[in-house]
Amino acid sequence: MPGFIVNPDSAEAWEIELKQGANLLGRAAANDFQIDHPSVADMHCQVTVTNGGVTLKDLGSTGTRIDGEPVSEAVLRNGQVVELGEIRLRFEADAAEARAVYAAFCRYHPKAAARYQCPSCNDLLCDLCVSRRSERAMVRPFCRKCGVECAPLRATIRVEEKQPVSFAKQIGMAFKYPLNEDGAILLGGGAVLLAVVAWMSTWSRLFGLFCAILMLLVSCYMICYFQRILVASASGEDRMPDWPDLSSFGDLVSLVLQFFGTLLVSFGLWIILSNSIPEDAPWRAAALIAAFILGCFYFPISFLAVSMADSLMALNPLVMIPSIFRIFGTYALAVPVLAATYVAGNFGPILLERLLPIPVVPMLLSQFVGLYFFAVGMRILGLLYLHRKQDLRWFNW
Repeated sequence: MPGFIVNPDSAEAWEIELKQGANLLGRAAANDFQIDHPSVADMHCQVTVTNGGVTLKDLGSTGTRIDGEPVSEAVLRNGQVVELGEIRLRFEADAAEARAVYAAFCRYHPKAAARYQCPSCNDLLCDLCVSRRSERAMVRPFCRKCGVECAPLRATIRVEEKQPVSFAKQIGMAFKYPLNEDGAILLGGGAVLLAVVAWMSTWSRLFGLFCAILMLLVSCYMICYFQRILVASASGEDRMPDWPDLSSFGDLVSLVLQFFGTLLVSFGLWIILSNSIPEDAPWRAAALIAAFILGCFYFPISFLAVSMADSLMALNPLVMIPSIFRIFGTYALAVPVLAATYVAGNFGPILLERLLPIPVVPMLLSQFVGLYFFAVGMRILGLLYLHRKQDLRWFNW
């Protein structure tokens, strides 16, 4: 897809990737792409991407120029420099795009490329983890935690062909994802771990409390890994991420609390109705079924938002509900597939253990199948974000 390089040929350069159709650029947060600078109007211009080309239309700002010439409306050509007030943007229209390849990864999104480093806390940060403010006629990145201007990381440039792929096709490709490269080895290692824990649970009388604690820790660890798959997919990674290390127990606890907090919010209505509707009420069953289905529909996108923002504040319904409506067609396509992967991941292993009366093998195979389908589900969620992130409008790009 075509796009702009903001502040081109400078250390503060960052990329805008345009979506098909209309794209609003301006200083206000309501734009598709916010450029926070006093010389940029609230709603500065509209850039429309069609199969016939890319058109820029000034929205009455009186401060839009192309290659130094004032314009009200024009068709953009590759390499042209657009000026919105004092901010320069270089238009990139070629299908073969030069992309930065970074060797480091974000502190808070472990599989997202780190593009900046905070000189105060030394954290490596991706685009999601910096705020952008106008300084000295340029839009500069600042650490959200420290408020200090971040230094851009060095990157090599790789030219790659980028062909648009429909979301429906990406869903089909997601079923191959867990087996890419060393993905099968990673899933196999996880299956062995789960099988050992499952075997120990059959001897719960012997292991007692230790077994229960171990089961809880392994479950929490799996939650963290599935969230890592989601974030890696949302960042454009095409290979399975490595298993998380246990160096930061606080991060593990935070991710697990986010998961259960998302569950509580998504199924909150169902919980309330379950405890408030009288048992003999004739409409109790219908109300509970409707509330449960609503929770199942709301949970995937809520978990996606919390994982990407790394905060339960992302569950704000004033943000989530409009987001669902903006991508309703795509999301409605994803939800049934996500539900199918969940059912397969939970009940497929039970069926396998009954069909294969062989010692050890059914347990290992069933755990592998369960991990596989959950990985597919997380991949689809990550691709949903990658495919529609501009329409979701969760972050300012």
